[in-house]
Amino acid sequence: MLSSIFPCDYGYIQINNTCYFEDDIYVLQHFIDSSQNSIYPPPADMSPLDLGVQEWENGRITFFCYSYISESECYIYDYTLSGQIPPEIGNLTQLRRLIIATTQLSGEIPPEIGNLVNLTELKIYMSDISGNIPDEIGNLINLTDLYLKENNLSGSIPNEINNLTQLDRLFLEYNDLGGQIPNYLENLQNLRYLNLKHNNFNGQIPETLGNLSNIIGLSVAHNELTGYIPENICNIADNNIYVYLYGNELCPPYPDCLTNEQLNGSWMTGGGVEDEQDTSTCPECLIGDANNDLILNISDVLILIDHILYENYVQCSDMNFDDVLNVQDVILILNNIIN
Repeated sequence: MLSSIFPCDYGYIQINNTCYFEDDIYVLQHFIDSSQNSIYPPPADMSPLDLGVQEWENGRITFFCYSYISESECYIYDYTLSGQIPPEIGNLTQLRRLIIATTQLSGEIPPEIGNLVNLTELKIYMSDISGNIPDEIGNLINLTDLYLKENNLSGSIPNEINNLTQLDRLFLEYNDLGGQIPNYLENLQNLRYLNLKHNNFNGQIPETLGNLSNIIGLSVAHNELTGYIPENICNIADNNIYVYLYGNELCPPYPDCLTNEQLNGSWMTGGGVEDEQDTSTCPECLIGDANNDLILNISDVLILIDHILYENYVQCSDMNFDDVLNVQDVILILNNIIN
């Protein structure tokens, strides 16, 4: 089937009287070969051009899609993919859309994925992909859709995602990602959907999320978020229904703009008690109210400074819930008083 006796340019190979870039064919062949141990392997003699759904232009692959679920645009029901994503996937430099869903693929996303600078859509989900999201993802500055949901990814969201200024949809739910939700997400001003639910994110909800002016869908449900919800979340919630914060450890008082469903779930979210906020670790006081008069004013600042100087820890003065009293707490309480 494969032949080099054809007037193809260097680096290309003839298949059925058409020239195809050899490195592109190699990656497709790798997926066939590495999937031979899957539950339903593709035929060992399958042509690389028959794998999944493909589009080519001038001998280069521009679209590849494989999915074992019928809801996908490329439902393939008679075989499954397994093995690992090869580093050579970085050679598919003309790819604009890459969709790989519902597979037995494992291992990490290779950093060479960052070579695919023409990608507008990257979806690798419902598989067994593990490890960190590679920093090189930030090279994909043309991305509008990034779906890495329902894998076993861990670590934190890399700073380099800040480069994806064209991003419209970012779905990372159902992984083991952790750390704090980064402030710099506010730079993704084209972002309309942000879904981080069912991970291990901790700390407070960053106030910068309220600055996402185009967002129409936000879910950080079922993480380990603590502290108070910033009031400017109402910039989103007042205009949109899809804002879900349930299943965390967020403390009252809650912004008036939020509904009980957004805070504690409902029969529609299906979590029951697990959807409700766990307030067992919340302080029995107004944070920052060092003198317990239910008013934040300069007196509380002076008392906080006194606690810092004498190295006294008082939970009600810990503005950022980091178990340390320092100048950051002073800045936060001053900001609250001014606002």
